[in-house]
Amino acid sequence: MNEAGKENVEAFSIDEKMSFFKKKWLKEHIAAMCLAGILILSVLVAGILLKKPLIASGALIMLVIAHAIRNNAMMAYAEKNTFE
Repeated sequence: MNEAGKENVEAFSIDEKMSFFKKKWLKEHIAAMCLAGILILSVLVAGILLKKPLIASGALIMLVIAHAIRNNAMMAYAEKNTFE
């Protein structure tokens, strides 16, 4: 194979691949993310209604942690599939 043929093997850039796999992961995990969001919001509302600030603040912390876990899992999936 000549040099020009080697250059055309990669049809998509790394940024395009990363974007594709991030969107794919989000589409595959939308139900789990919605469920987690609903559960965390229900804990927040329960804490507010019961006038328990510890429960309400715990829900906000859970929200941040859930977002970090989701983002980490998505990036791991995208990087693994991009660089294979």
